Amino acid sequence: MKKTAWIRRHLWVAGLLIGCLGSGVRATETVDWMYEARVPVEDQSVEARQDAAGEGLITVLSRISGRQNLAEDADLTAELGDAQNLVSRFSYESDWQDGVRQSYLRFRFEPRAVQSLVRSAQLPIWSSRRPHIVSWIARTLEGEEVIIGSTPEDSAQAAIDDQAWLRGLPLTVPAELPPAHLLDDGLSESLLMHAESLSADALLVGSIIETADVVRGHFEFGELSGQGAPEVFSLRGDSVEALLRAAVDRVSGELAVRYAVVGDESGLVRLHVAGINDIQGYAKMMRYLASLEYLSRVSLIMADATGIELALETPAGESRVRELLQADGLLVTEEEIELKEDAELEEAELLTFEPRMIWRG
Repeated sequence: MKKTAWIRRHLWVAGLLIGCLGSGVRATETVDWMYEARVPVEDQSVEARQDAAGEGLITVLSRISGRQNLAEDADLTAELGDAQNLVSRFSYESDWQDGVRQSYLRFRFEPRAVQSLVRSAQLPIWSSRRPHIVSWIARTLEGEEVIIGSTPEDSAQAAIDDQAWLRGLPLTVPAELPPAHLLDDGLSESLLMHAESLSADALLVGSIIETADVVRGHFEFGELSGQGAPEVFSLRGDSVEALLRAAVDRVSGELAVRYAVVGDESGLVRLHVAGINDIQGYAKMMRYLASLEYLSRVSLIMADATGIELALETPAGESRVRELLQADGLLVTEEEIELKEDAELEEAELLTFEPRMIWRG
């Protein structure tokens, strides 16, 4: 009864919130740098800025879709030429590269405009909520096996950081490092437990061997939740830095396959949610759903003592939406089984209803 009273008192607030946003909540970004790009430029001319904006837009579209080589997509030619229309702000900056001062343009693109472009171009949509990856990769340096990132001014670590930023991966090398020899065992139980203690969602481990002719690396990547099979791969490159950039690209591509939503047309998915105890919890859940790029609109249908019912506009099907929400861990599925007694039956009839989701935020 107390919960019913709360819903009656605050339902008008929820309705006001939905109404003010135009019959639903449109998705917005949750990670600011997902819509940022940094592009080198020769000067501050209008032509240079226009070309840089197109290059920056490619970077952002690659992050959101998980696809590479979008610059070769003929269907995006017109959009790249008009990329400045999607820019919300830009600024010039510079730093030193090999003793030469290099100028850059930093762009911030409008999230909703970019998301609209992604949908119209029928690109995959990968949410900006992504697994936190811990990286431990060993290499032999001056006859000693060390973990990349354990030494100051490590160019190899800079290569990982730069490529992870380009691909939209929250990837870090924690200060707390395991012994380098443990990496020879790949995704061992001890490394997985160590990564879990650091609140990681996924782990990338590897070892690099350098010779005079080529650089070889062996890598293993896996999510601590067990989502998807571990990815085991080997790469070759001309340098350690090039090899590491390729490894980050490989991980980005694998995660995009697991989590990006592919679909030509949007449909409606109805979702029954319980576990909301007050108006603050409701607002927090709606902000979370609004941050998911693969949801173009979230609308409240009804609320009662058992929870609320939402309509989600998305190109993903219901099972895919539930899978992605479950992976985030803020909405978890609960199997609802109700025992219904029927006077005409000698035994109670067991009915299974569509699973609802419980808010854990």
